[in-house]
Amino acid sequence: MNYIIYDLEFNQKYPKEMDVVRDNFNTYPFEIIQIGAIKLNKNLEIIDTFNSLIKPTIYPIIHPFIEELTNITNEKVSSCRLFKEVFQDFLKFIGNKNTIFCVWGETDIKELFKTLEFYDIPSTLISKKYIDVQSYTSKYFNVPPGSKIGLKNATALLNIENLLDFHNAFNDAYYTAKIFSNIYNKNIKPSYYDYKK
Repeated sequence: MNYIIYDLEFNQKYPKEMDVVRDNFNTYPFEIIQIGAIKLNKNLEIIDTFNSLIKPTIYPIIHPFIEELTNITNEKVSSCRLFKEVFQDFLKFIGNKNTIFCVWGETDIKELFKTLEFYDIPSTLISKKYIDVQSYTSKYFNVPPGSKIGLKNATALLNIENLLDFHNAFNDAYYTAKIFSNIYNKNIKPSYYDYKK
């Protein structure tokens, strides 16, 4: 059994896109432009990594806010592969073993399944078992109900060195993996994601 700790970076509409894209915005407000992931074995040891930028096609112009936040530019993604190709590599990275996804908050699990639906990729190809590491970390630090701890604050409280920039999918997956390893206990159980809810 392996844990796949992954993170996504997204683009959004800017400033005007084709009518068909505007029609999709309410259903697909974000487009995945980076997948970063760390694979841990059952002993929480890093056994593999994955990192890929993706050329956006739904919202092909990188929003200035996204560029500033992530340092992902139009130039960086212009020659990258499309989502379907990158996802095939991601599936190979995940492998055939029983897997549990780990994410920082539920946004990334929701948006991954939405994206699969958009591209008519069967959701049966990936596990629906996941652990919301942010939620468990918030409980670990007794964060008041209704609030959740941020990734950077969690690394600081756990004395995890911030040697990598935040808001990069691979780096954030790495930090999430380090946090997960620090707070893990046998009471942490996966949930089952019902993407049709």
